[in-house]
Amino acid sequence: MKIFFLTCLLIFSKVIAQPVTNYVDKVTEISLAEKLSHERVINADNVTSASENFDVKYYRREWEMDPAVRFIKGKVTVYFTITSSANSISFDLMSPLITDSVKLLADYQK
Repeated sequence: MKIFFLTCLLIFSKVIAQPVTNYVDKVTEISLAEKLSHERVINADNVTSASENFDVKYYRREWEMDPAVRFIKGKVTVYFTITSSANSISFDLMSPLITDSVKLLADYQK
């Protein structure tokens, strides 16, 4: 009786166990979706409306994301040096993004 019970337990435990999913396929699917969604940016010509009078050293990005509502908000700090005399610089920003403010370090030092 004990052997019968153990045999049944082993057989049915295989049946009710969670299905094995193929995570490699899921990761491949996600990466393909990302690639296709950014294809416009990847294949775009290097045409930009940004001015060429500054050299970006690096960008510091701080993000706040809420995947439940597909929302992202954040702050990007650009560290750059001016390469030629100018009164202004222009950044080429993506149109779906909303820029609500631009601040210069000199504004904070007054």
